[in-house]
Amino acid sequence: MCSFTGQVNEQINDISTSGDPIEGLYDGPASQALDDAARVGLPIAGIDLMARAARAALDVVVSEYPQATRILVVCGKGNNAGDGYLLAALAREQGLEPSALALIPVAELQGDAVVAQKRARDAGVVILVGDLDPTAYDVVVDAMLGTGFKGEVRPVYLGAIEQINACRVPVVSIDIPSGVDASTGRAGAAIQADHTVTFISQKLGTATGSGKSLTGQMHFAGLGIPKGLYFAPSAYPCRWDASRLGSAADNAYKHEQGHVLVVGGDLGMPGAVAMAGEAALRVGVGMVSIATRTEHSAALVARIPEAMTIDPDGSAVEAKLEQIDLVVLGPGLGRGMWAKSLYDLVEASGKPTVLDADGLYWLAQAQAWRGGRLFVTPHSAEAARLLGVAVDEIENDRVGSASELGKRFHARVNLKGPGSIVRLSDRVEVCKHGNPGMATAGMGDVLSGVIGGLLATAARQAGSEEVFDSLFSVGVALHSAAADKAAARIGMRSLLATDVIRALPRTIRGD
Repeated sequence: MCSFTGQVNEQINDISTSGDPIEGLYDGPASQALDDAARVGLPIAGIDLMARAARAALDVVVSEYPQATRILVVCGKGNNAGDGYLLAALAREQGLEPSALALIPVAELQGDAVVAQKRARDAGVVILVGDLDPTAYDVVVDAMLGTGFKGEVRPVYLGAIEQINACRVPVVSIDIPSGVDASTGRAGAAIQADHTVTFISQKLGTATGSGKSLTGQMHFAGLGIPKGLYFAPSAYPCRWDASRLGSAADNAYKHEQGHVLVVGGDLGMPGAVAMAGEAALRVGVGMVSIATRTEHSAALVARIPEAMTIDPDGSAVEAKLEQIDLVVLGPGLGRGMWAKSLYDLVEASGKPTVLDADGLYWLAQAQAWRGGRLFVTPHSAEAARLLGVAVDEIENDRVGSASELGKRFHARVNLKGPGSIVRLSDRVEVCKHGNPGMATAGMGDVLSGVIGGLLATAARQAGSEEVFDSLFSVGVALHSAAADKAAARIGMRSLLATDVIRALPRTIRGD
């Protein structure tokens, strides 16, 4: 039996290299470039780096499934397959019962994968070919397709993916679930992993869209790669931290804290502006005014007596626009002429504007914004309408879609959904908070209020572009973190938008 355990560096799971480079998210080409840099920049052979990865993945298999003995490792042909073959060899040395299913003939393997497959054979691992039966095993390790995958899976992989997904055996994917695009998160036929062990870099495609839902629990192993080998990431994580919000000065007063005007709430939709207004107040804005149908005034005063209401029919809105610092336009706005007239008034005012819901409908009709500084928060269907494409095109490249929205409308963008994309003036971020319970009515209204409330203070104090970038990012993170806190208390199924508003103070305090 050939033993190579001693070749594995003990720093395999040492994430002491964590910091800005490790915190970043890397697309497929960038991830491959980092892998190449590690092979060139480290004083070890490529096969030894592969062995570190195999050890990290096996550690996750053993720790997550301590009772498992029969392990099926399904291997493709590249470095991902090499990791899998070495994992099988290590498992055999530990007294487990691994089998490796070779989807690609040995003659087609290249580089270190050839050496890895030979080591598996020498260790006594059974190499299988042909059909697989995952139900005969305790755990399946997915080592088929890695970060270089793009497009559609080949038939040889498609059958394996379908069989693995159809069984109820736990799945651990190596580096990325097979079939997921490491750059975009796009996935046609792809492995549904319970756990994914990723190496050296965190893959952008596992943080957003379909890739996020297919990844399962993520485990990261830096493999002892020194920080100096990392370069700027493709995107950055957007995380909530209570320290990201500064404290108000001792002599602060309400006018200095900013004044938000919420515009919307057509007949039958008063709740949208009420939630946006209350959320803005909860994040610390000094004042909120709401321009909505007069029929809603009494209900609004009862719900949030701190807010002022304005009759939108007449000159009151024009006068108020001269006094306020920022507009939240769109919650419950509607698509009739009443809504269009308010949209036009806000645009003509030149005030900074957070545009959501039906406000985005009117922007899509116009295909241009001629107002003040713009912040948009579309979901995928709204983004598709804005860009004139199918929803699938948005979902297949969420980062690219958010960037195109920002460029076309000269806006900062939050493309909502799993792994919300935050496109700022100089970089892209991916929100690391949020849960499926947020797919409910009113959640976007709360988000627009949170963002508007934070940005109004910056607008009042003539903040820099960097400040607007930071607060827009903070708003997205705070909203999702509050939703997570609320869901932890009452459950995702029962989560309401108003629960998120109630969770804002605790989240801001850092409770």
